[in-house]
Order: sequence, then structure tokens, then C-alpha cells
Amino acid sequence: MRKQIAYVKDLNPSTIWLNFNKYFALITLNCQWKSSRTVLVYKKGDPQDIDNYRAFCPLSVVYKLFTRVILNRIERTLDEGQPYEQARFRKGFTTIDHIYTVTRFTVVSGEYKMSHVHRLEEGLPQR
Repeated sequence: MRKQIAYVKDLNPSTIWLNFNKYFALITLNCQWKSSRTVLVYKKGDPQDIDNYRAFCPLSVVYKLFTRVILNRIERTLDEGQPYEQARFRKGFTTIDHIYTVTRFTVVSGEYKMSHVHRLEEGLPQR
């Protein structure tokens, strides 16, 4: 594990980026990244009781970084594919945004004495 950390310190971001793009293109992973060893870490209490140990699985730092890059790419792609109507499922939006919009729409159409249908026909911004 220490050897892997020392190796990561020697790499610059452009080298990591090039390797990640190569792995994406080949759709393969380094075999060392996929394997790990479970270690029991003693917490407190009776050392003879297995409940006083916590299972710990140290993973490669590069593997963690790689999976985070994949997650970010997937999240960005899914977020960009969501329509505006699905505000709850988009980053930076909530259902409250739509509730506010509908409330504001009702107030404004009431001020101008317009029916809601007429207001809708005139133009909500289209995507």
C-alpha cells in the first residue's frame, strides 16, 4: 500500500489523465486495483470477542480516484439529460423551484385577470 501511495505522489495529473483515458478506451482495469485484503481493526473491549473488531478494506488510492472520475462523468451525463420538468432529479434544483414557479404564475395571471389556460398558450419558455 505504501508503495502505491509513493507511486501516486510521483505522478503528475496529466499522466494520470492519460492513463484514465486509456482505461476508458480499453474498458479494462489494472488487476491490482480490483483486489484488496480485508483487515480486522481492533476497536475496544475484549480482544477475544469478534464484535470488538471492525472490518477494514484498504483500496488503492488510484482506484478510488478512478471510480470517482467515472461517477462524476455519469452524474454529469444523467443531469444534462434530465428535462427541466424533472427538477427534483437535477443537481441544483428542487421541487420547491416548481412550487414557487406555479405560485408566482397563479399570482401574475390573477393580477392581469387572465385565465391560466390563456396564459399557458401565450408562452411558457420552451426548452
